[in-house]
Amino acid sequence: MAAYSSWRSRLNNLQFCKQLRENNGKESHQLTNNTKHLISVIDGDLYAWDNFSANIIYFNLKTLLNTTGGDENNETSSQRHQTLLCTNAPTYEVEGLLFNLSGSHIAIWGHGGIHVIELPRRWGKYAEFEGGKSVISCRTISVAERYCVSQGGVKIQQIAWHPGSSTDSHLVILTSDNILSVYDMTEQNKASQTINLDSIHSDLNISPTKISFSAALGERAVAFDFAKPIELKPKKKVLGIQPDETDNIVWPVYLVKGNGNVCIAYTTTLMDREINLPVQGPLMMHPPADDNYEEPALYVIESVELELSLTTPQYNTEELSSDDFTCPVKLQRDPSTYDRYHCSHSAGVHSVALPWAQSLHTFISDDNQQCVVEHVICTKPLTSSPTAPIQGLSIVTDPSLGITLLVLTSDYLFTALPLGSKYRSVALPLVSDALSTTVTSPLRKLNRVPFDHHIAKILQRTSSNPLLKSSSRTEVSQQECFQLLSRATQVLREEYIQKQDQARIEIETRARILRDQKKNQNKDLQRLEESRNILRDKAECVSEKLENSQHLQERNLKRLELIMRKIQSRLPMLSDAEKVFSKEIQEISDNIKAFEKNLDQLKKKQEYQKQKIERDDKSISNNPLLKPNHTTHLKEILKEESDEISNLMKKVNQLKLDTNLSLS
Repeated sequence: MAAYSSWRSRLNNLQFCKQLRENNGKESHQLTNNTKHLISVIDGDLYAWDNFSANIIYFNLKTLLNTTGGDENNETSSQRHQTLLCTNAPTYEVEGLLFNLSGSHIAIWGHGGIHVIELPRRWGKYAEFEGGKSVISCRTISVAERYCVSQGGVKIQQIAWHPGSSTDSHLVILTSDNILSVYDMTEQNKASQTINLDSIHSDLNISPTKISFSAALGERAVAFDFAKPIELKPKKKVLGIQPDETDNIVWPVYLVKGNGNVCIAYTTTLMDREINLPVQGPLMMHPPADDNYEEPALYVIESVELELSLTTPQYNTEELSSDDFTCPVKLQRDPSTYDRYHCSHSAGVHSVALPWAQSLHTFISDDNQQCVVEHVICTKPLTSSPTAPIQGLSIVTDPSLGITLLVLTSDYLFTALPLGSKYRSVALPLVSDALSTTVTSPLRKLNRVPFDHHIAKILQRTSSNPLLKSSSRTEVSQQECFQLLSRATQVLREEYIQKQDQARIEIETRARILRDQKKNQNKDLQRLEESRNILRDKAECVSEKLENSQHLQERNLKRLELIMRKIQSRLPMLSDAEKVFSKEIQEISDNIKAFEKNLDQLKKKQEYQKQKIERDDKSISNNPLLKPNHTTHLKEILKEESDEISNLMKKVNQLKLDTNLSLS
């Protein structure tokens, strides 16, 4: 938070801010009632248009976070600004700056013309243009210059980059002659599409008298915005060729006229594509029939009246001072949230938040929170004060800088106000919401709206004390100062003290009711505790009886099984189990008989084999292979050979002995 407040308070002390005030301070006294948009912030980068020098000043706001001390009047190297010069500078008074979606080009426009600046490349430590050069010449082209020159008295009402441009180079221009045109930067003097918004303009040569007359009747379109693209019915095939599907996409444009009527025109970015869709409108506030859903209509959900000058009571009277001051109001969407808008005008800045936008169907069918209107800055505190139109308004969305509303006043002073503390599009999770997901309280069923939401609704302010930023030419008398003080005191009393007292009474009442309910609930808890003890004692007795009953049941079951078995055994007919058992016994008996028969056969075979073996032995013993005389002869031969062998052994032994003796 300290870093946030630091850069916001030091911004006006920088050199380029002083340069803006010195160059344009004298012109600020000759300002008209129209507010302008001469500043734009993209990702923490500030772009400001210098009307006197006809150039753009670029400064990186995040560099202010790098300095913690020192002389604030002297810029460091990281806090220097860059000047973007236009090669074809505009000669008309610039009304606003508008970036395209890719951030590569800036459209500078005024009632007298349109110029588009091509931004140079960025590099270096701080991603500065051309590496940090102090002065850079940027290529600048003029768009629709021929039309603005040829049509005398025609003024540019509003411009916007076409969201359906594939090259991000198409501009949609609304002029004071009720002509809506689409231009491409590559063909800056030739409109790719031109739409007449009413039947008065049958041709493009319209005199200034007719334009003034149309503006006086409120038939001139003053502003427009894009809707979501729609797809037309597919074309038929030509010579068997299927047309391109992208040709069927058109972008509706809602245009607001001076009398409050709204009409719709359909645009495209294709040069060779002709759209013959007529302009629809003025749109009705309600459809003529409930079943006619294809006719566009407007539904007024809520209307808000903005307080331009501070309404103060007259001196010594109860009447309020009348404020007949009127001025154009420019609406700008807040990029930090989708349901908040900022209104800049000659008397200051208002912020309008629409909490019901995120759940429109719930808002229509049920009672929901109304819009929140905050008077942020007041540059015309009294009806007698001179006008001091806002020169620029933008929103800083960089997280390191904090969500900030940056306003350039008529004296070319920057006012940076934090936005997060006043309104949040997504409410922070409350304790009651966290508990409601897990525990359902009986009070939630009785009260549909949580109590914290009820208190927040009571404390919600319908008016506020804005930051006074009047012109330096404003002279306030003591009576007017007293009126402003009285008005501020009244707002503080009605919007703060009284509502806080009412919230305090509601909280005290709710606390008293909750205390009484707590006492009753404590008594109920005590009774429940006593009942629980009684039930616990009874449960013990019941459990003992249950165990006894279980034992008795098991014993009775066993007795019952025995009885059933005996009854079954005495029945004259066999049961199925007995029949099966008898069949098994019979099969076993049959098998035994077969086994006995096979055993007898085996015994007989064994006896037969035994007898056969005995007969074979007898036959062998009765018929020998050698006769007795042969045996005797063989024995004699063997004996003779044995004798010869023994003699030979003796001779060998004798030879050994003889050999040993001779050697010795």
